[in-house]
This record gives sequence, C-alpha cells and structure tokens, in this order.
Amino acid sequence: MGAINVSPAVVGVSATSALTGGGAVVAAPALGAAIATINGLTAGTWEVEVTTFVGGTTAAVDASNMQFRVGATGSGTIITPVPGTTGATGVGTFKTRINLTGTSNISVNAIAAATAGSNYYASIVARKIGF
Repeated sequence: MGAINVSPAVVGVSATSALTGGGAVVAAPALGAAIATINGLTAGTWEVEVTTFVGGTTAAVDASNMQFRVGATGSGTIITPVPGTTGATGVGTFKTRINLTGTSNISVNAIAAATAGSNYYASIVARKIGF
C-alpha cells in the first residue's frame, strides 16, 4: 500500500512489507523502534486511528508492546493481545484526537525489545478536523 490521500484533509499510511518510508512490517523491533510513521502533519486538530497486530513467534513481552507517539512523546499504549507463543495475535486499535501547534510527526513505536522471530504490523490514519 502506501500513502492514501482521500482528500486534502486525509493523510494515511498503511504498514506493509512493501513500504519503507511510511511504515513497514518490522521483524523483532528493538526498544523504541518505529513501526509506522506519518511525517509532517501540519498545525491543527487531527483525528488519528491506529491498528496494530503481532505475528510470528511471540512471548509475554510482545503483549501491548506498541505505543502511539506525537514527535518523541508517547501518548498512549496500544493494547495488542498476545494469547500464545506462535501465530496470530489479536488486533489492537487506538483512537485519539490530537492538537498540533506546529508541524509534527506521529508514529507507532515498540516500547521494549520484541521477541526474536516476531513481526510487528501497524497502520496509522490521520484526518484533519476543520481544515
């Protein structure tokens, strides 16, 4: 996938293995590693929706191991259920409204180092309000 420009007020990035700049499937991300990012959101109010998923070999550390960030500041842990040690997990979703006073980036990042053999997926969609 890639950037999804539905209208001048919508910026979206869907993380797939084909993407490199806007997001990706990240194999066993390190502590703080970005999984998906939207760069250059302008000042104003934005509705943001994040969807996450963890696959591959997993362990307890992978449960809820992703965080939404505005710039470098974490503003919410994304609950991502990990019921077992292999295979698919539950889907995590996070919705918020942010008010940016200047241009900023938003991202989904690993909170702790992930389990070797795991794959982290994330999708971010941001829609500007009242443009």
